[in-house]
Amino acid sequence: MNRAWRLVLASIVAVVLVAISVVASVQLLKHPVDIKPPEQIVLLVVPVGVTGDKASFPDKSVLSALIEDLRQSLDLKYVIGKPFTLPVALLNRETGQLRVDLALSAVVQRYRRSGYFRVLGVTAKDITARNYNFLFGLADAKDIGCVMSVHRLSWGADEALTRERIAKIALHEIGHTLGRGHTPDTKSVMVYSDSLAGLDESGSCFTPFDVSVIATKFPELAGKIKAGDPAVADG
Repeated sequence: MNRAWRLVLASIVAVVLVAISVVASVQLLKHPVDIKPPEQIVLLVVPVGVTGDKASFPDKSVLSALIEDLRQSLDLKYVIGKPFTLPVALLNRETGQLRVDLALSAVVQRYRRSGYFRVLGVTAKDITARNYNFLFGLADAKDIGCVMSVHRLSWGADEALTRERIAKIALHEIGHTLGRGHTPDTKSVMVYSDSLAGLDESGSCFTPFDVSVIATKFPELAGKIKAGDPAVADG
C-alpha cells in the first residue's frame, strides 16, 4: 500500500472514531452514569463481654441511650452490632478485670476492614491495662476502634448522672480515634479524667477548638460534628 492510500485509510479511521465518540456522548447524556452518593458515615456500637459471663455485656437499653446522647455531638448513623465475645484468657488473673488493651486489639482487628467509620466497644466488665489499676476506656488513636467500660459509671450516681458519665467516656474515646488528644480545658470532653469526681467536673461536649482540630483531619465530618459551650483555644 502506497503512502497516499495509507493517508486515506488513516483519515477514514479517524472519522469513524470521532463518530463513535459522538454517538457514545449522546447516549451518555440520555442515560447518565449512575453515580452513587457518598456512603453514610456509620459508627458501630458493639456490646463486648467475656465467655461464660452474661453480666459482662451491657444492656441494649444502655447502648440505645448512649447513641441518643452521642447524636448531640456527632450527627452520624449508628448501628448496634452483634455481641462480641472475648476469651477468658484476656482477663487479668489476679483481679478478674478485662485487659482493655488486649480487648481493643481484638476489636480493631475484627472490624478494621468492616467499612464502618469508627467502632465503639462497650463492656460492663471492669477494665484495666498494664500500669493501671483501672481505666474508663481506651482508644487506638491511629485506628478506628475504642473500648469503654460502664462498670464504675453508676457508682454513687442516679440514672441521669450515670447516663451522662457513659456519654462522656464514649465521646472522649471516639474523639481520640478522630485525632484529638487530651486538653487542659475543663470545658471539653477531651480533658483527662482518672476518677469519677474528675469525670463529673469535666465537659460533656466537644469545644469549638476540638471541632476545628477534628474537622481539619476529617473534612467529611463538616456539619456533622457539633460543639457545646465555647472554650479557650489550647493549641
